[in-house]
Amino acid sequence: MKSIKPILTNSLFVMLLISMLTLTVVCTSEETAEEQPEEQTQEKPNLTRGEIQPAPEGDKPKFTDAELGQPGYEGWKQYYDEFVIIYTPPDSALLERVPAIATRIKRVFMENAYRLHVQVPMPIIFYLYNNTTEIEELTDCTNTCVKGNIVHYMLFTPLGQPIMMRLLPDFDPDGTPHKFVYEGIITLLNYSGKNYIEVAYIDLYNDSLPSMQTLIDNDKYLTVDSTRRARAAAAFLQYLTEPPWAPDSVLSLYKSNKQPAEALQDIFGKSPRELEEDWHEYLKVKSGLDVEY
Repeated sequence: MKSIKPILTNSLFVMLLISMLTLTVVCTSEETAEEQPEEQTQEKPNLTRGEIQPAPEGDKPKFTDAELGQPGYEGWKQYYDEFVIIYTPPDSALLERVPAIATRIKRVFMENAYRLHVQVPMPIIFYLYNNTTEIEELTDCTNTCVKGNIVHYMLFTPLGQPIMMRLLPDFDPDGTPHKFVYEGIITLLNYSGKNYIEVAYIDLYNDSLPSMQTLIDNDKYLTVDSTRRARAAAAFLQYLTEPPWAPDSVLSLYKSNKQPAEALQDIFGKSPRELEEDWHEYLKVKSGLDVEY
């Protein structure tokens, strides 16, 4: 009888990603904030247009009445400092968590902006919702989504997901033509804490891992269950950041307009079939799973 035993391992790539936040990013963000004029007029973001608005005065976190003026947002509160503006329902339990949420939002934005070599948008604008019902009632979204420069965030969604969705247009306004690269990079950097190498190896072991030909064909890729395909794409991109390739090779793949097979050959020097064989071996070695028969 087959069984799989997970053992504790460390992913070199994940450790590298978390360690990439440097003082340079913090200093850049502080310089951007210092360049703002001393007196600013606070305007309310338009939910439809999603245009970015100047941050309110002052560098100390504050709560005020949001006074958004849109139906359904009556009584909402506004939390802000020099980097972030957060709009939240008048829910006392949620309000208590907002300062901690703001701190994490700023950290994840800085880390992922550093990885993409883009500036952190100023100010960072979030609308917080308790559940998908609130989002559906107040926006045309069905879950966490990004509208222009505004993130509509449903609690318990991995925070990195909407932050990457917000930053990727700054990295490449045209977007990538490769669906697996787009979903893979958002999933890999979503800050969920999941080990996608381990999960992908289990799918491989159970003969349910999408093939390489499925990953690189947009039509075939989109027919696969969204969760399974995204975690497979994340695991494949993580493999592509390992030596002898640099992490930025994945960013080159994101920007490539060539056919997927040609892009992979040009950037990584191997055909999709060769990459698939090496990827499967990588999953077996790096997953930390001991397979017994």
